[in-house]
Amino acid sequence: MDWPLAIERNRERLLAVIVALMASLGLINGYRLTTLPHFLYRRTLAILLPAEAALRRLIVMAADQLEL
Repeated sequence: MDWPLAIERNRERLLAVIVALMASLGLINGYRLTTLPHFLYRRTLAILLPAEAALRRLIVMAADQLEL
């Protein structure tokens, strides 16, 4: 498998998810939230938890490519 290509492709997708999430929360223009409504909190977690798992796998793949 072409690991550098897989890492780069998944990195771009994860960044797109984070940017979309920030935009949906209104955080793109420097706006700061103090609290979230419960429905928005749950929807955000539903996006972040799988993205976090994917990011962890990506970190492991990238670390495996390091030569020490």
